[in-house]
Amino acid sequence: MADNYVILDGLGNSRNFKATENNEVLTTHHYIDGTFSSITVDADITQKIIVTTAGSPVQGPSKTNDGGWILKASPLNSGVARYMFHGQSASNKGFPLSSGDICLFNGSNLSQLDFDADTDGSIIWATKC
Repeated sequence: MADNYVILDGLGNSRNFKATENNEVLTTHHYIDGTFSSITVDADITQKIIVTTAGSPVQGPSKTNDGGWILKASPLNSGVARYMFHGQSASNKGFPLSSGDICLFNGSNLSQLDFDADTDGSIIWATKC
């Protein structure tokens, strides 16, 4: 894929945009006010963590990012989701994330965390910072 776009912002300024895709890596090139910037997004940018059974913590996937992770409880969750350091007792309950809450995990590997929730099927999204 190699598409070029011209986007008009609300002020009438044109912004050139080019996207290329190679081996599941998406790179966007932006030309804004004569300045070039490039953002590369890999296939692992976002991880979906599902707590299948409430009260039974699941370990995060072994995905790494030196910049840390943004954790977000799905807005569709009906209860509170929690994250804790791997191996902590579930009775400790961990750090709460209510529906739609966001927090920053400054660790590099999601497998350092366990996830639990009040309700079965709760979802926590983890996105690379």
